[in-house]
Amino acid sequence: MAKQLYIHYDSVSNHVLTKSIAFHLSALPQSEIPQNLLLLNGKSSLATHDPYTGFMWVKGRKNVLAYLQGVEEGKEAPSNWVDFDSIDFVHQLTPQEIADLLYISHAKTHLHSPFFYKLQNNFIYLSLENGYSKVYYRKIEQFLPILSAQVQIEMTDILNETPKFLFFGADKVASAISIEALKEMMPLYREGISLAFDKVTKKEDSYEVPIFLTEDRYHYADKEVTQNVRIGQLSYSETYQNWKISAKLPMNDAI
Repeated sequence: MAKQLYIHYDSVSNHVLTKSIAFHLSALPQSEIPQNLLLLNGKSSLATHDPYTGFMWVKGRKNVLAYLQGVEEGKEAPSNWVDFDSIDFVHQLTPQEIADLLYISHAKTHLHSPFFYKLQNNFIYLSLENGYSKVYYRKIEQFLPILSAQVQIEMTDILNETPKFLFFGADKVASAISIEALKEMMPLYREGISLAFDKVTKKEDSYEVPIFLTEDRYHYADKEVTQNVRIGQLSYSETYQNWKISAKLPMNDAI
């Protein structure tokens, strides 16, 4: 079922609040995939208990990817987590630093910097209510491949909604939207937007995905959003397999 992808970027603390966007670590270059995870409030058969911190930890990129794939498929319970390089440096965390990790997991916000020198973490992932998640990124550019992967998944699903002729048609795969195009939309993420794949329209060979200004939608997640302001659209050409963006903020700050 097509979804609305919600995105709100806080440039002060470098976190992104999203809904319906899975954390596709496999979309990142191999060198940027975390080597290990500390599970801050959960357990997994892929994880080992660390008696020093009291957290479970997932060791190695293969297990990290397997764990997150399991979460995406509903085979693993979601957990708040932070990545880290070395268990030896984890064991050098002070009681106050461990308390900071417990706080950010419980309160869903940070007291001090969410990036720990001893952990060398690039992410802190927080699972919120109503299908939302909050991720702190050391480098915000790492969010864009994850978003691109989800946009490609949503468009692929839409392309395959039409029944195949006599059941012999091949599955269609949408092309990925470029990172450069998503980067151009950064001013919109700061305001809070929804990419409405559940309201796609088709004109000849082109699909239009409305972009709505939804601002701080999380705090109204239990209410229907009735005053969305359409500020543009993503367009996908099935013939040419390319994307185009046409959007501007209400103050006529075109992108």
